[in-house]
Amino acid sequence: MGGTSADIGVAPDGKLRMKHLLDTRIGDYHAMVPMAEVDTIGAGGGSIASIDEGGMFRVGPRSAGAMPGPACYNRGGTEPTSTDAMVVMGWLGADSFLSGTMEVKPELATEAVKTHIADKLGADLEHAAMGIFQILAHSMTEAISLHSVRKGYDPREFSLVAEGGAGPLYAWQIAEHLGIPRVIVPGHPGITSAVGLLTTDVRYEVPTTVWTSSAEPDLDLLSREMDRLSEQAVAQLRADGIAEDDITLERSVDCRYVGQGYELRVPAPAGEITAEWVEQTAATFHEVHGRTYSQRFDDKPVQLVNIRVTGVGAVEHIRIAEIDKGGADASGAIKSTTQALFWKNASADPEWVETPVYDRALFKAGNTFEGPAIVQQFDSTTIVGIGQKATVDAVGHIIIERSA
Repeated sequence: MGGTSADIGVAPDGKLRMKHLLDTRIGDYHAMVPMAEVDTIGAGGGSIASIDEGGMFRVGPRSAGAMPGPACYNRGGTEPTSTDAMVVMGWLGADSFLSGTMEVKPELATEAVKTHIADKLGADLEHAAMGIFQILAHSMTEAISLHSVRKGYDPREFSLVAEGGAGPLYAWQIAEHLGIPRVIVPGHPGITSAVGLLTTDVRYEVPTTVWTSSAEPDLDLLSREMDRLSEQAVAQLRADGIAEDDITLERSVDCRYVGQGYELRVPAPAGEITAEWVEQTAATFHEVHGRTYSQRFDDKPVQLVNIRVTGVGAVEHIRIAEIDKGGADASGAIKSTTQALFWKNASADPEWVETPVYDRALFKAGNTFEGPAIVQQFDSTTIVGIGQKATVDAVGHIIIERSA
């Protein structure tokens, strides 16, 4: 979650999922190119809160962006944003922005939330600010449900990785809503996209249509085309200067039942193309179809429509250094305390709570602390909710465990 949007995806077993070609869209246009299964909603630190003509309380998709930005930036913005709401709630202080090197004016955030939201709703300032946060948190909760529950994955079996400058501000609440047992906050969430761009492996996907059936598979066609695609993918990686030892090939097949008008992409095994290879691919399709659509037809033949070979050229990955070890006591990282707005349960009114503010740079491996807590760093701020427990691991990740 950044300034204007939130990107959401599911990685079962830590594996990247790719969209079906017909689902690859940019705006209203079909892209028809390989795309990771990551979708975007209008929810960010600059999302503008408003009351529409019908009296509906909305947050986003309009965004104040960086210029003029939230009202508290004092750059000409007057409409309240989610960032302004968190300033009002005490989660973001004057020293939260770029470690205090960026000056903000909390009074401008208060004025914006009061004028545009609280006064129009006849609500107090605290409920108005909390409402802005809750609406955005609910939007992201629904989006994660679309990518997990409705696609056959139980979010309670996953961890929620909080990335982007604003992700760690919301992740703790989303985990509570969805029953996700733990939140992982990387060491530098605000630069996740940049790090990913620099360390992601080079990938070339080469597809072709084969149109054969598991009942009477054309093994010669499958073998011949798979070899051709593999040679093409390797040649492209070699042209990029990728060393032979850093090249690997991944296979996948677009499958469907006879008569269906759509396919599901499933991973295919390596090795020689034999009848057993086809049977194993078909069995994987039955499993994926059952998880995706809650029904499977193991007695039906499977059509293999397209085969794909993805050539992967490994690049050097970042090695995360371990931090100094310490005991469980995290009090040495406390830089101050502040009054912050929290609620004890879903039906409770928000109340001001004396809350410790931690400097993430001072954490030691093994430190533990309980919420409510605010953790500040240069590129982000992390919130730990009431009843939650946080632990710092060997490389400085913050692991937040949700309340029972």
